[in-house]
Amino acid sequence: MTPTSRVDGDVPWIARLPDTAGIPPTTVTNRLHPSSHALHWQVCGHTDFDVDAGTVTLPSDHAIWIPAGTRHTMTISADSVVVPTFFDSSITSSLRSADVIAVDFHFRALVLALVGAAYAPHLAPETELRRQLLSVIEQAAPTGALSLTMPNDGPARVVAEALRTNPADGRTIDEWARHTHSSARTIERAFRLQTGGTFQQWRTHCRMETAKALLSRAQSVAAVSHRVGYHSQSSFARAFRAHFGRPPGEFIID
Repeated sequence: MTPTSRVDGDVPWIARLPDTAGIPPTTVTNRLHPSSHALHWQVCGHTDFDVDAGTVTLPSDHAIWIPAGTRHTMTISADSVVVPTFFDSSITSSLRSADVIAVDFHFRALVLALVGAAYAPHLAPETELRRQLLSVIEQAAPTGALSLTMPNDGPARVVAEALRTNPADGRTIDEWARHTHSSARTIERAFRLQTGGTFQQWRTHCRMETAKALLSRAQSVAAVSHRVGYHSQSSFARAFRAHFGRPPGEFIID
């Protein structure tokens, strides 16, 4: 999930916990909330969610919406923090499936206000926080992270987590092999078998999905192209159009 574990460079307080934090990994299996929608915010680290659409790896500073009645399993990595929020299933919402969204300032503020109100009811504001939070979620563009399949384990997983955190990392597969004390052939084989594509295809997919998420948060094309590892805006625009069929500027939400 590497120097810092965040997708959005403008959020300095979201960072990977120190290795000495000591929070153990946890697996919560076969969860089902028939009367509640669940929203999980990945504050730091990462969590693998097994849902109807497949395996979703939730990176830091992202959240996943799980509709009521959706069976799921959570595998939370070591030194990770996930904050859950629940909504009554009777609430009217346009959200119909498991979606991953990039978290912004308003999302964080509302979730933290809900947490604070739960522990100190006398400090709860007189506004309907959950309704406000739901509005923020509905207006956020899904990041497409559901389509980013992660390798299961081993050196390929180490490489994928590093690239997910920093898509601009330009190390070759041979350099990654040396870094992970493995071989390029082993890493390539794992990517092919576990993600359905080559290492290079996965890297491009990771860069494009991260770029789309950043563009949806009104970051400029120039800034995003640099953030995901392209030295020129034109080469990024060509790659983006080839991947999505549309120019990057069309994904910017003011």
